[in-house]
Amino acid sequence: MTCGVLLTVNSCTNDAELFENDYSLEPRNDRNQVQYFEPGNTVNPVILGAKITKNPFSVENMTIAWNMLYPDCRVTKLNPTDNYIKFEPNSAEQVYELKKDITLTLFDFPLDYQVVQMGDYYDEPGAGEFPNYYGIVSSQQSMPANVDREILSELYLDDSDPLLNAVAMINEGYPLNVVSDYIGPIDRSNIDDCASIVLPPVIDCDPPCVPMLRIRDDVPPVNGKPQMEWYCDCSSGDPGSGGGGGGTGPYTTNGCGCEVFADRLKPGGCVTVWDENLGRIVGVRNAKIIVKNTSGYDVDYPWTWVRTTFTDDNGCWKIDKRCSKKNNIHVWVEFNNEKASIRGPLGTNLFRYTIPVADYVGEIDGPVYNNISVHYPVWTTTETQVQRYWVSAIALNTIDQMHINCIAEGLNVPPYLDIYHENQNIGNAAWMAHYGGLLSNVAVSLLHLHGTSMVILPDIVLHRGMRRDRLRGVAFHEFTHASHFTNVGVWWYIVLTYTEFMADGHGDGTENGAGYVAVAESWADHIGHEFHGIDEEWLFQENGSPHVPEGLHFDLFDVVDPLHPERPDVNDNVSGFTNSMMFNTLNSQVTSIPQYRQQLWNNFHTAPGVIATQNDYNLLFNSYGY
Repeated sequence: MTCGVLLTVNSCTNDAELFENDYSLEPRNDRNQVQYFEPGNTVNPVILGAKITKNPFSVENMTIAWNMLYPDCRVTKLNPTDNYIKFEPNSAEQVYELKKDITLTLFDFPLDYQVVQMGDYYDEPGAGEFPNYYGIVSSQQSMPANVDREILSELYLDDSDPLLNAVAMINEGYPLNVVSDYIGPIDRSNIDDCASIVLPPVIDCDPPCVPMLRIRDDVPPVNGKPQMEWYCDCSSGDPGSGGGGGGTGPYTTNGCGCEVFADRLKPGGCVTVWDENLGRIVGVRNAKIIVKNTSGYDVDYPWTWVRTTFTDDNGCWKIDKRCSKKNNIHVWVEFNNEKASIRGPLGTNLFRYTIPVADYVGEIDGPVYNNISVHYPVWTTTETQVQRYWVSAIALNTIDQMHINCIAEGLNVPPYLDIYHENQNIGNAAWMAHYGGLLSNVAVSLLHLHGTSMVILPDIVLHRGMRRDRLRGVAFHEFTHASHFTNVGVWWYIVLTYTEFMADGHGDGTENGAGYVAVAESWADHIGHEFHGIDEEWLFQENGSPHVPEGLHFDLFDVVDPLHPERPDVNDNVSGFTNSMMFNTLNSQVTSIPQYRQQLWNNFHTAPGVIATQNDYNLLFNSYGY
C-alpha cells in the first residue's frame, strides 16, 4: 500500500482553457532590458563573518539622536516601533507555524552579522535540534504564543524623519557619504510635520521637476546634525541623482512589462513561469518577495533594511523604498501567501521540509533595481531546484485560480492549505491533515509509510514527478476536495479518508464508506476537469471506478451539443443544474449518490433555468448505475 491512495485522481491532457485568466505580459524577459535570473541546481550555504556592532536604529541610539535634534521635546525613551527577535521553536510543528505566517519575515541566520556569502540555508553553530529564526517584527504584531522567543534589540524605525535617522547614524560613526547614500533623496510627501520643522524651507520647482531633500556630504555636521538641502529633481532617469527610469511620472514600465517605480533605486520587477498547458510564459501570482540590503563591504551598512511585498496577477512587484546606490540587495521569492504555503523537500535537512519553498534569487547589482526578472523554466530533470521551483510556481498559480473560479461559480473557497510536493511515488492526495481530516491511526500509518521525509502531514500532496501537463489538473482535483471539506466538516471527511486508506484507493463500491467515495471523487473529477478546461462531454466513468459517476455532474448542467452528441449509454435530457446548486446540496447529510439525487431534486428542480422531468432526471442517474 502506498500513502498516495487517499483522494487520488486520474487526469487528462488539456484541450481548452475554461476559466484561466489571461495574465501574460509582453514583452517578457528581454535580457537586454532586465536583470534576468533563472534558478540553478546548486544549493549553497550562508556564510557569516563578524558581528556588526553598530546599530544606529536601536531605541537607545535613536533616543539620544531625538534629544539632540528636538531639545524642547526631550523623551526618556522612545517607544520601539519594531523588535529584532530570535525565535527558538522546539518542534517541527512550531517551525511550520512560524514560517507559514506571511506577516512574519524570518531568516534562518542572525541579521546583525556581515554576510560573506549569501545562500539557500544556514546551519547555525550551537543551535539546538530545531533551527532558530530571526526577524524584525513590528512591536504591534501579535506573536505565536507557543514559540519561545527573545528580543535581541528594541528598534525605532521611522522613514518619515530622515534627519533623525541621519543624526543617529552620525552618532554611531558612519561617514557622511554613507549616511547620504543610505538615506538618499527624500520626497517631501514622505516627511512628517514634526520633522519638517527642523528642515530648511521647501523650494519651488517648475514642473515636471519636484523638490527633493538630500544630505550634504561635502560639509561637516553642525553640533552633530548633518546639513540638508532641497534641490529640484529633473533627472527623469538618472539613478545617480535619484531620478526615474524614463518619463516624468512616478511610475514607468520596465523591460518585463511591469509598472514599477521610475526611481531606479526602488526595487521592482517580475516573477514568471512557463505554463505547460497554456504553452506560454505567465506571471507567478501572489508570491512573497523579500528584499534585504547587503551588510556592506568597506562599511557595515545598517542591517535593519528588510522589505516585503507580493506579486500581482501579472507576476509584477514593486517596493516603495529606495536602496543604496553603493551597496547591492538580496532578493528571495517565497512560495507562501494567505491562501497556501508550498512545501517541497530537497536535500537531507528534515526540518527544512517544514518550511515554504524559497528561492534565493541572488545578489542584485545596483544602482538599477527596478528591472529584476525572475523566471522559472519547465523542468527536464527530477530532484533538481529547477523542478522544485517550477512545481511550486504552478501550484501557487493554481490555488490562486481555484479561489477565483470558486467565487465565480458560487462554491466555497478552500481554507488555507499546506501543500506538499515531492518525487516519491505517493500519488496525489487531499488529507486536510491540519484540519483533522485523518484518524490518528491513519495519520501515524502515513508518516510511517513516508519514513521521516514528510515530518508533518500536509493538507494536499502533489507528486511533482508527474507528467508536467497533468500537474495543474491534478491540483484542481485535490483543491476541489479541500473546497468540499468546508461544506461537509471533519467527521464526514474522516469517513472518506479512512475508506480510501483501507481500500487502497477508490475501492470497488462494496466498502462501508463507498458512498462517500462516489460523492467526493465524482465531484472532484467534475470540478477539476472543468476548472482545468477539459471537454467534459466525453467524461463518463473515465477513472476506472464504475461506482464513481464522474460525468454525472456535468450532464446535470449541460445542454446537448449536436457537435458532441451524448454517448449512447447515457440518457441525458436534463440541463440547468448549476455548480452552485450541486455544491450546496453536497453537505454533510449527503453520503451517497442516491441521497444526492433526492436532495438535488428536492432543492432545485423548480429553480429558474433547470430543465428536467422527474423521469428524465431518474433516467440520467440510471445511466450512471444509480
